[in-house]
Amino acid sequence: GALYFSYQSIETNRIIYYLYCCLFTLLACYTKYTGPVLFLIFLFIAINRRRDIERQWLVFTIIIPILLLLPYLILFIKIVSITGIAQRHGKLFGINHLKFLYYAIRFAPLIFFTGILYRMKEKRDYFILIIIIVFFAVLGFYYPYLRLTYPLIPFLSLLSAAFLYKFKKIRYYLLVLVFFLNVLIGNDTLIYKSRFPLSIAKQVESLHTEYDFTYVFTLVPPNIVFYLDGTILQSEHVIPQVFRNVRFVRSRETIKAGENLLSNQKYALFIYSSVFEDPKEIFKSIRHLAIQKDSFEFIDAPIYYKDLFNNLRTKKQIYELFIVSLEKLDTPVLTSLWNIAFEPGVTVIKK
Repeated sequence: GALYFSYQSIETNRIIYYLYCCLFTLLACYTKYTGPVLFLIFLFIAINRRRDIERQWLVFTIIIPILLLLPYLILFIKIVSITGIAQRHGKLFGINHLKFLYYAIRFAPLIFFTGILYRMKEKRDYFILIIIIVFFAVLGFYYPYLRLTYPLIPFLSLLSAAFLYKFKKIRYYLLVLVFFLNVLIGNDTLIYKSRFPLSIAKQVESLHTEYDFTYVFTLVPPNIVFYLDGTILQSEHVIPQVFRNVRFVRSRETIKAGENLLSNQKYALFIYSSVFEDPKEIFKSIRHLAIQKDSFEFIDAPIYYKDLFNNLRTKKQIYELFIVSLEKLDTPVLTSLWNIAFEPGVTVIKK
C-alpha cells in the first residue's frame, strides 16, 4: 500500500495520495520488521525520480513517518534494550543473498523467470525494479527465513505479467497457467502439513480434564502456543510504566512477580521443548516435583518447517509435559515455580 500510494503521489501530486502513503508507511513500520526498509527504497526512488518529485512527497513519505515512528523506537529500545536487540538479532546477520534468491525461485519459479525476461521501457518499470533490488539487497544481510522473501513476489509478478501481456492472443491463458503452476510447484512452501501442534493441544486438553489445572507454563515454539486454548497472560515487566494506568492495558490479564497465582492451585502443567538451547535449566526447579505425563519426539519443528537453510529443521525435537502437584508445597518452592513465568521465552496460559 505504501509503495503504491508513493507512486501515485509522484504521478498525480495529489494530497490524498501523500496522506495514504504516510499512513501505510507507518502501518508497515509498526507491524513488520521489514517495514523500515521502505525508507531506503523511498530514498533511491527520490534519487531516480528527482526531477518529478515535489517537496511534499519527501515530507509525507519520509520525514513525517520517521517522526511518528520515533516514539515506538524509543519505547522499543527502552523495553528491550540495545543489548537485548543485539542478542536477539545480532547472530542472525550475515550474507545470505544467494539463499534468498533460491527462496524466490523456489517459491515462484515461473514468475521469477518470466519477470526477469521483461525488458524495461517505462518509468514505472524502474520504480518496480528499484523496490525489488533495494529490498533484496537489504534482506540478504539477514537470516534466510522463507517468509521474508514473500514481499518480493508481488513485484516480480508485475514484471512477469508485463512480459506475458505482449503475447496478445494467449496472454490471459498464460497468466492463469503461470499462476496455477507456481501454486502447484511451490505447494510445500505455502502449506504446513503437520498435525503435531494439534496433537500436543489435544493432550493438554486431556490432562486438563483429568487434573483441572488453571495455569499452563510453556517454553515452546509460537505455533504450539497458537493451538493451546486459554488466555495468554502478560507479564507486568513488558508493560512500560507510562502505560500501566491506561484503561485498555489494565483490562488485560497480567501477572506480577509478587502475586503468586499458584498458591491456591492444586495442579499446574509445564511444557517445554528442546528446540530451545537449555529448557531443562529453566525448568530445573520442577524436575524433582513433577510427574512426566507425556513426551513427543518430532523432527521438523513448526517454526522452522519452511526455512530450508535452518539446521534445526531436520533436528529431532523433544516436547515434554509435566504435571506438578502444588497442594503440599511450601512457600519458597511455590515462589521458585512462579518465577518460571518470568523467564525469557516462557508463556503462561490461563485455562
